[in-house]
Amino acid sequence: MKAVQEARKLLQERAVVPLEGRHLVLDGLNWGLKPVYLFLSREDPEVIKRAENIGIKPVLISEKNMARLSSLKTPPGEILLVEPPLWKEEDFKRVVVLEGVQDPTNVGSIIRTAYCLGYDAVFTDETSAHPFSPKTVRASAGYSLRMPTFRRNLLETLKSWKGNRKILGTFPSGGDSPASPEGGFAVVFGNESRGIGKETENLLDQRISISMERGESLGVASAAAIILYLLKG
Repeated sequence: MKAVQEARKLLQERAVVPLEGRHLVLDGLNWGLKPVYLFLSREDPEVIKRAENIGIKPVLISEKNMARLSSLKTPPGEILLVEPPLWKEEDFKRVVVLEGVQDPTNVGSIIRTAYCLGYDAVFTDETSAHPFSPKTVRASAGYSLRMPTFRRNLLETLKSWKGNRKILGTFPSGGDSPASPEGGFAVVFGNESRGIGKETENLLDQRISISMERGESLGVASAAAIILYLLKG
C-alpha cells in the first residue's frame, strides 16, 4: 500500500512523530497537532468521528501493515503520525535541562513531570534520548509534543544564560536542599550513571540534592519528580 510505504519512509527520516494506541491517538486529535496520516486496523467510530471533524480521513490497513508501522511488539489498532512541533525559543522563566539522559523512558517521564508542574521548556543535548522517539512519546503520555523542547549544545546554551537565570545542578548528595529560587532558573539533570559532566558543573550557580533517609540515590526520573515539585514554589 502506497500510504504505508510513504509512512515508513517518513518514520525512518524522523519527519513525523508516531502516536500509538487509542488513548494517545484521541489526545493527538484534540491537541491541535498537524496530522499527516491516521492508520486504523479496525473500525473505531469515535476515532473516525474526531478525525473527520478536523478534516482527517483515516486509512484502514491490515494488522500486518500496522505491524510494519508500529514500534510495539503488540501493534495497536491505531497510529496517528503528526508533524514534529516547532517552538520559538523565548526567555523562559523555569527550564529543565537534560544532559546525557539516555533512557527514553526517563526523558519521557521527566518531560511529563515538567509539563504537568507548569515548567516552561525542556532543553536536552544530542546524547540524550530524542524527545520524539516512540518510547519517549509513550513515556511522556504524549506531552513531549506539547512541552516546548529543544536539542542544543548545552555548554553554549548554559553560558548564554549566565547572569540571566540561576543555574542549578542536581547531585546524589552534598548539595543544598531544593527550594524555589527567586527569578528565572534552569535545573540540570545528568546522565543516569555518570551524572553531570565537569564542564557543566563549572557553570552551576548552586548544587542541590535530595536528603535521603535510606539508600544511596534515586533514579533520575524519580529524583526529577521530587526536585521539580520542590522548586516550582
